[in-house]
Amino acid sequence: MQTLWQDIRYGARVLLRKPGFTIIALITVSLGIGVTTSIFTVVDAVLLRQLPVSDPDRVVVIHDQLPKLNLPRTQVSALQYLDYSRQSTAFESTAALTQRNFNLTGLAVPQRVQAARVTASFFPMLGVNP
Repeated sequence: MQTLWQDIRYGARVLLRKPGFTIIALITVSLGIGVTTSIFTVVDAVLLRQLPVSDPDRVVVIHDQLPKLNLPRTQVSALQYLDYSRQSTAFESTAALTQRNFNLTGLAVPQRVQAARVTASFFPMLGVNP
């Protein structure tokens, strides 16, 4: 334990003798901690946390394919969705959504936001109370 205190005192003396190096070292360490924290926050929110739905492993998304038009993944039309909803026995419940981008304006600079229009069964199907 005594050698640890000697090492700490020696390190403090060396850092106090060269204040320019000390400031650069502190800025570098601070930036490293800040960047690491922000990256972990994004990874935690996107990859590590579960979706806010009751059974995420039971949620599926259905797309249409039009290979003759070279469209491997297109949206299902409203009429197709209604057919799936009425005739399918494979799904416990169904819901539809369509995503769009909007310009949000006000007193500040306008911002581009993404929104979705959903059917009434969307949130109950996911087990989420809006």
